[in-house]
Amino acid sequence: MTSKRFSIILIAVLIIGTTYQYFWYAILNLYYDPFGLWHSHEEKKIYQNERTTKYLMSLRYVPENFDGILTGPSVSANLDTRRLKTHKIYNLSINGGNVTEINHTSKNYIQKTRNKIIIICLYPYMTKDSGFKDNQFTYKNLLDAAIFSPFAIAVTRKIYNHIPPRMGFEQSEWGWNNFDLKKMKRGIKFYDYYKIIIKTKKIIIKINAEAYDELGNLITLCRQKNFTILAYFYPINHWEYQSFVRTGSWDTYKKKMFALFSPNDIVWDMNTEQYEYITKNFDAYTDGHLSQLGANFVLEDIDRKLQSLQ
Repeated sequence: MTSKRFSIILIAVLIIGTTYQYFWYAILNLYYDPFGLWHSHEEKKIYQNERTTKYLMSLRYVPENFDGILTGPSVSANLDTRRLKTHKIYNLSINGGNVTEINHTSKNYIQKTRNKIIIICLYPYMTKDSGFKDNQFTYKNLLDAAIFSPFAIAVTRKIYNHIPPRMGFEQSEWGWNNFDLKKMKRGIKFYDYYKIIIKTKKIIIKINAEAYDELGNLITLCRQKNFTILAYFYPINHWEYQSFVRTGSWDTYKKKMFALFSPNDIVWDMNTEQYEYITKNFDAYTDGHLSQLGANFVLEDIDRKLQSLQ
């Protein structure tokens, strides 16, 4: 056998082997249904690529299995909504997400349901810019993302081989991103963050016009689908919050956000004196984000608001 012929045979074997493995995992994907798109609706975990996974789950799994959603950027992503007692709420918050990315996923749930609940976490990061920031939302079509993409194959391979989700997603059946685990492993504590922010005297909140309109459109869609709308201003640690107050931009931000809602909506600010048990509590934060203690305080407050609906 000549070397040329051997090379051709080797390449053919590799192509056939790769193709076989590729379609084998595609078939397994349909069987396991890791994103709840096809047939199975038992609780689903997030294995990797939070943004793509939550987008796919928002198409069918979340609408068919949950009473409502919590949506927002990373500051609400680590709220374990399983702790809410009155309603089954899926956490569709996107770690690092702006309003474009948050809307992209939340609208799937809203458009496919009626008379549900949405809880919006209001935080300046969400409306400081507009547009997609990475390629996790840029798959050409549903089949590409859900079955044939390297991401989908990687998820199916993990399920097939009993490999656990990435750290922080071990208990992600309701969308919880427990990123505190990584921070604890790295020894991150709020005091280190405090030493930096205490030197920051003034921070100006910028609201992108397109982002503001996108948030308004999301709220309008909720009204059209007869959603119960709750929205809370994220409890910023006291020292960072003062940097916003000193510029006067917090009051401007708050007024613009309130203008998007109606008197029938439940909207409240967790940066008042009433919430200093959170905002002045070093143990309630890891950095700009809440620790699990702080997250649980917020969940308890949300739960009280939900109970008032009954």
